[in-house]
Amino acid sequence: MPIINPSYATDNFFDEMMASKGQVRPHYNRLHQRLGTLTEDDFNKRRAAVDLAFLRRGVTFTVYNDSEGTERIFPFDLIPRIIPSAEWARIEAGLIQRITALNLFLHDIYHEQKILKDKVLPAVQILTAKHFRREFMNFSVPKNIYIHICGTDLIRDHNGQYLVLEDNLRCPSGVSYMLENRAAMRRAFPNVFQSYGVQPVEGYSDQLLKDLRYIAPKGGSKPNVVLLTPGVYNSAYFEHTFLARQMGIPIVEGRDLIVKSSKVYMRTTAGLVQVDVIYRRIDDDFLDPYVFRSDSVLGVPGLVSACRAGNVSLANAIEELGRELDFGNLSRGESTRLVLSMSWAFRDVFESLYTPINVLFIDELLDNGLDLQGTENALALLKQMARERHKSIWLVSHKDELASRVENILKVIKENGFTNYSNDVEIT
Repeated sequence: MPIINPSYATDNFFDEMMASKGQVRPHYNRLHQRLGTLTEDDFNKRRAAVDLAFLRRGVTFTVYNDSEGTERIFPFDLIPRIIPSAEWARIEAGLIQRITALNLFLHDIYHEQKILKDKVLPAVQILTAKHFRREFMNFSVPKNIYIHICGTDLIRDHNGQYLVLEDNLRCPSGVSYMLENRAAMRRAFPNVFQSYGVQPVEGYSDQLLKDLRYIAPKGGSKPNVVLLTPGVYNSAYFEHTFLARQMGIPIVEGRDLIVKSSKVYMRTTAGLVQVDVIYRRIDDDFLDPYVFRSDSVLGVPGLVSACRAGNVSLANAIEELGRELDFGNLSRGESTRLVLSMSWAFRDVFESLYTPINVLFIDELLDNGLDLQGTENALALLKQMARERHKSIWLVSHKDELASRVENILKVIKENGFTNYSNDVEIT
């Protein structure tokens, strides 16, 4: 049975190979013709050969909490995605623009903060983010480059337009699988691959090493570069070893490095060797137990001090911001307390940047999901905050029972399409 189904239809989605009415897109013609000569058995044999090659080469990834074991062969789609050169030129230009903007954004956030002062973004959204690193305010990274390696996830909409799903800026993984994928595709369909004139990717490791050497603090022709890995149990350990081998640099764990006089050294059989650049594959929180998580055994004690002294460079830099808080995982009481604390934190941030705030409005925070005790606790907290900070706090609420628990009331009434108010305080 041939693997190409003549009745295949693309009704309500974008298909990479097939246009509407079963027409093959021009840049897929040669591949489509080649696939049309293969039976399902032929195709499965080629796929099994690729899987066996991946297994022998150790192209695996780790899956935790699985009864069938942790090591998996990397899944490989034998039908490639072909991107015409004109499409790629547009994608490339957009990605260059995007990563440039992200670098400029991070530099501004850790220096002048113009984007916050101009109120383009709410300050509270940035300054309370999990991965905002106050330790690196006003610290200039080498060459002003914060993001040396970026993993941008692209998707297509129903019209085939490319969209960015997310940017992975801290420790992006996956490039080694792309390189292995390309080699496997060349072996599976050598003639078709050659006929397309595909842009090469084999120079990635050389370019990566060149970029890492570029940010060395002292310059020089051959600065010492190492790849810092969490170890063999990390899900991307294959990639760590692959890239270190391709670049010809040492792969080290935190215990292989030591900081002396704000300089990083690597332990070797010949003694200590100073390290100039660390391509780190460890998240921020585990890099330095002196600054971040004190229980981390993966990082290097004193690494941040060496960075701040300008004696070692990190790729990527520590300053990347992370995801926002997920309120969906919180109970109503937890989210209420969090909103209160963030509101007050935002007031402090705003006053430090602009002008004192005398009034704080809290909109419908106590209306839903809180029991009687939770409401009493929230009211007590708000009254304490108002008393200690000498501020006026106004609760916007539809709960009439709160009226007896506050000092002043401004009642808003909507009748016949008009809004009026009655109050027991003077409004000026």
